[in-house]
Amino acid sequence: MEPQARIIENTKYRILGDSEGQSSSFNLLWIIPVTPRIDYDRAVNEAIGNLRGDNLIEVQTWLERQYWIVGMVEILHVKGKVIQYEK
Repeated sequence: MEPQARIIENTKYRILGDSEGQSSSFNLLWIIPVTPRIDYDRAVNEAIGNLRGDNLIEVQTWLERQYWIVGMVEILHVKGKVIQYEK
């Protein structure tokens, strides 16, 4: 578990709730990339955007791989608590 996804900009914030984001990629025949590579920032932005927050704390990440006859799918999961900085 990581303490936060990005640098904490303000020590005063409120927790909006739990959220999860994903980023995935597909490799044809397990070696030929067909889609963009998995992207940590994209997964974090999705998790934060789900609750319209500013940052993600208590971050958990894990990688899932699915093997198919035609290739492999990699899915990066990011989960944590979304926070919003107080003005």
